[in-house]
Amino acid sequence: MAPEAKTKLLEEVISCWVRVVQILVLLSPALAEEKRAAFEGMCFCLDESFNKYAQPRKRWEVLMTVVPENIVTWYQEDIFSRKTSALLTKYLRANEGTVGELLVLLLQIQQKPVGWAKDIENFIVKANKNSFYLNRVYVTLQSEFKLGFSTERNRADQRRLAGMAVAKHSIGVKHPSAELNETAAKQVLDDDDPPKNRPAGT
Repeated sequence: MAPEAKTKLLEEVISCWVRVVQILVLLSPALAEEKRAAFEGMCFCLDESFNKYAQPRKRWEVLMTVVPENIVTWYQEDIFSRKTSALLTKYLRANEGTVGELLVLLLQIQQKPVGWAKDIENFIVKANKNSFYLNRVYVTLQSEFKLGFSTERNRADQRRLAGMAVAKHSIGVKHPSAELNETAAKQVLDDDDPPKNRPAGT
Protein backbone atom coordinates (compact mmCIF):
# COMPACT_ATOMS: atom_id res chain seq x y z
CA MET A 1 0.00 0.00 0.00
CA ALA A 2 1.31 3.46 -0.90
CA PRO A 3 2.34 5.73 2.02
CA GLU A 4 -0.38 8.24 1.14
CA ALA A 5 -2.99 5.48 1.26
CA LYS A 6 -1.74 4.30 4.65
CA THR A 7 -1.92 7.84 6.01
CA LYS A 8 -5.46 8.25 4.71
CA LEU A 9 -6.52 4.90 6.14
CA LEU A 10 -5.17 5.80 9.59
CA GLU A 11 -6.97 9.14 9.45
CA GLU A 12 -10.24 7.41 8.60
CA VAL A 13 -9.85 4.86 11.41
CA ILE A 14 -9.11 7.53 14.01
CA SER A 15 -12.02 9.56 12.67
CA CYS A 16 -14.28 6.57 13.39
CA TRP A 17 -12.87 6.32 16.91
CA VAL A 18 -13.60 10.01 17.45
CA ARG A 19 -17.17 9.45 16.29
CA VAL A 20 -17.61 6.70 18.88
CA VAL A 21 -16.31 9.12 21.52
CA GLN A 22 -18.93 11.64 20.42
CA ILE A 23 -21.69 9.02 20.57
CA LEU A 24 -20.67 8.00 24.09
CA VAL A 25 -20.67 11.62 25.22
CA LEU A 26 -24.19 12.05 23.88
CA LEU A 27 -25.32 8.82 25.56
CA SER A 28 -23.48 9.51 28.82
CA PRO A 29 -26.44 10.92 30.83
CA ALA A 30 -28.60 7.86 30.03
CA LEU A 31 -25.65 5.53 30.53
CA ALA A 32 -24.93 7.01 33.95
CA GLU A 33 -28.59 6.78 34.95
CA GLU A 34 -29.49 3.34 33.61
CA LYS A 35 -25.99 1.77 33.42
CA ARG A 36 -26.70 0.82 29.81
CA ALA A 37 -27.59 2.65 26.60
CA ALA A 38 -27.76 1.92 22.88
CA PHE A 39 -27.54 3.83 19.61
CA GLU A 40 -28.10 2.37 16.11
CA GLY A 41 -27.00 -1.12 17.05
CA MET A 42 -24.17 -0.03 19.39
CA CYS A 43 -24.84 -1.08 22.98
CA PHE A 44 -22.81 0.16 25.94
CA CYS A 45 -22.91 -1.10 29.54
CA LEU A 46 -21.07 0.11 32.62
CA ASP A 47 -18.93 -2.57 34.22
CA GLU A 48 -18.67 -3.40 37.92
CA SER A 49 -16.09 -0.68 38.54
CA PHE A 50 -18.99 1.80 38.52
CA ASN A 51 -20.94 0.00 41.26
CA LYS A 52 -19.21 1.98 44.00
CA TYR A 53 -20.82 5.18 42.72
CA ALA A 54 -24.35 5.33 44.08
CA GLN A 55 -25.37 8.59 42.42
CA PRO A 56 -25.85 8.90 38.64
CA ARG A 57 -24.13 12.29 38.73
CA LYS A 58 -20.94 10.74 40.10
CA ARG A 59 -21.11 7.89 37.60
CA TRP A 60 -21.44 10.46 34.82
CA GLU A 61 -18.43 12.43 36.06
CA VAL A 62 -16.26 9.31 36.10
CA LEU A 63 -17.62 8.11 32.75
CA MET A 64 -16.74 11.40 31.07
CA THR A 65 -13.10 11.06 32.10
CA VAL A 66 -12.54 7.48 30.91
CA VAL A 67 -14.20 7.41 27.49
CA PRO A 68 -10.92 7.85 25.52
CA GLU A 69 -9.14 5.02 27.36
CA ASN A 70 -12.03 2.67 26.72
CA ILE A 71 -12.14 3.44 23.00
CA VAL A 72 -8.44 2.66 22.66
CA THR A 73 -8.78 -0.54 24.72
CA TRP A 74 -11.66 -1.78 22.58
CA TYR A 75 -10.20 -1.09 19.16
CA GLN A 76 -6.40 -0.96 19.42
CA GLU A 77 -5.84 -4.49 18.13
CA ASP A 78 -7.71 -3.64 14.92
CA ILE A 79 -5.21 -0.98 13.93
CA PHE A 80 -1.85 -1.43 15.58
CA SER A 81 1.24 -3.06 14.16
CA ARG A 82 4.93 -2.32 14.64
CA LYS A 83 4.99 -0.82 11.15
CA THR A 84 2.60 1.98 12.11
CA SER A 85 4.94 3.89 14.43
CA ALA A 86 5.99 6.47 11.83
CA LEU A 87 2.38 6.92 10.73
CA LEU A 88 1.28 7.54 14.32
CA THR A 89 3.97 10.18 14.82
CA LYS A 90 2.95 11.87 11.57
CA TYR A 91 -0.68 11.85 12.68
CA LEU A 92 0.19 13.50 15.98
CA ARG A 93 2.06 16.32 14.26
CA ALA A 94 -0.89 17.01 11.97
CA ASN A 95 -3.63 16.80 14.63
CA GLU A 96 -2.40 18.67 17.70
CA GLY A 97 -5.10 19.57 20.19
CA THR A 98 -7.72 17.18 18.81
CA VAL A 99 -9.48 14.19 20.32
CA GLY A 100 -7.69 12.12 17.69
CA GLU A 101 -4.35 13.23 19.11
CA LEU A 102 -5.34 12.03 22.58
CA LEU A 103 -6.51 8.66 21.24
CA VAL A 104 -3.23 8.10 19.39
CA LEU A 105 -1.19 9.12 22.44
CA LEU A 106 -3.03 6.57 24.58
CA LEU A 107 -2.59 3.95 21.84
CA GLN A 108 1.15 4.57 21.86
CA ILE A 109 1.39 4.27 25.64
CA GLN A 110 -0.42 0.94 25.58
CA GLN A 111 1.30 -0.55 22.51
CA LYS A 112 4.75 1.10 22.81
CA PRO A 113 5.87 1.26 19.18
CA VAL A 114 9.36 2.42 18.29
CA GLY A 115 9.73 6.06 19.33
CA TRP A 116 6.63 6.12 21.54
CA ALA A 117 8.37 7.67 24.54
CA LYS A 118 9.67 10.61 22.50
CA ASP A 119 6.19 11.36 21.15
CA ILE A 120 4.74 11.30 24.68
CA GLU A 121 7.54 13.53 25.98
CA ASN A 122 6.94 16.03 23.15
CA PHE A 123 3.26 16.13 24.05
CA ILE A 124 3.95 16.70 27.76
CA VAL A 125 6.34 19.56 26.97
CA LYS A 126 3.72 21.43 24.93
CA ALA A 127 0.69 20.56 27.10
CA ASN A 128 -0.91 23.07 29.46
CA LYS A 129 -0.50 22.28 33.16
CA ASN A 130 -4.24 21.75 33.76
CA SER A 131 -4.91 19.92 30.50
CA PHE A 132 -7.46 17.08 30.48
CA TYR A 133 -5.31 15.34 27.88
CA LEU A 134 -2.26 15.60 30.15
CA ASN A 135 -4.29 14.02 32.95
CA ARG A 136 -5.39 11.07 30.80
CA VAL A 137 -1.85 10.54 29.51
CA TYR A 138 -0.60 10.45 33.10
CA VAL A 139 -3.32 8.04 34.25
CA THR A 140 -2.57 5.67 31.37
CA LEU A 141 1.18 5.81 32.03
CA GLN A 142 0.54 5.11 35.71
CA SER A 143 -1.76 2.20 34.94
CA GLU A 144 0.69 0.67 32.45
CA PHE A 145 3.56 1.04 34.92
CA LYS A 146 1.61 -0.53 37.78
CA LEU A 147 -0.33 -3.21 35.92
CA GLY A 148 1.19 -3.74 32.48
CA PHE A 149 3.85 -6.12 31.24
CA SER A 150 6.80 -4.54 29.51
CA THR A 151 10.56 -4.40 29.12
CA GLU A 152 12.70 -2.67 31.73
CA ARG A 153 13.44 0.09 29.21
CA ASN A 154 9.76 0.74 28.64
CA ARG A 155 9.04 0.67 32.37
CA ALA A 156 11.79 3.22 32.93
CA ASP A 157 10.23 5.45 30.27
CA GLN A 158 6.75 5.01 31.78
CA ARG A 159 8.06 6.00 35.20
CA ARG A 160 10.01 8.99 33.88
CA LEU A 161 7.13 10.27 31.74
CA ALA A 162 4.53 9.82 34.49
CA GLY A 163 6.78 11.83 36.82
CA MET A 164 7.22 14.45 34.12
CA ALA A 165 3.45 14.74 33.63
CA VAL A 166 2.90 15.23 37.37
CA ALA A 167 5.72 17.77 37.59
CA LYS A 168 4.31 19.64 34.59
CA HIS A 169 0.88 19.81 36.21
CA SER A 170 2.30 20.85 39.57
CA ILE A 171 4.63 23.67 38.52
CA GLY A 172 3.62 24.46 34.95
CA VAL A 173 7.11 24.90 33.48
CA LYS A 174 7.53 23.89 29.85
CA HIS A 175 10.11 21.18 30.47
CA PRO A 176 10.44 20.00 34.11
CA SER A 177 13.98 19.06 35.12
CA ALA A 178 15.08 15.47 35.61
CA GLU A 179 15.28 16.13 39.36
CA LEU A 180 11.66 17.33 39.50
CA ASN A 181 10.54 14.37 37.38
CA GLU A 182 12.27 11.93 39.73
CA THR A 183 10.77 13.55 42.82
CA ALA A 184 7.28 13.37 41.31
CA ALA A 185 7.77 9.76 40.21
CA LYS A 186 8.78 8.74 43.73
CA GLN A 187 5.66 10.38 45.13
CA VAL A 188 3.14 8.80 42.76
CA LEU A 189 4.65 5.52 41.56
CA ASP A 190 7.13 4.07 44.05
CA ASP A 191 4.77 2.05 46.21
CA ASP A 192 2.99 -1.29 45.99
CA ASP A 193 -0.54 0.08 45.75
CA PRO A 194 -2.56 -0.20 42.52
CA PRO A 195 -3.20 3.00 40.53
CA LYS A 196 -5.51 5.37 42.38
CA ASN A 197 -6.98 6.60 39.12
CA ARG A 198 -7.14 3.40 37.13
CA PRO A 199 -9.54 3.91 34.23
CA ALA A 200 -13.02 2.52 34.75
CA GLY A 201 -14.70 0.58 31.96
CA THR A 202 -17.87 0.57 29.95
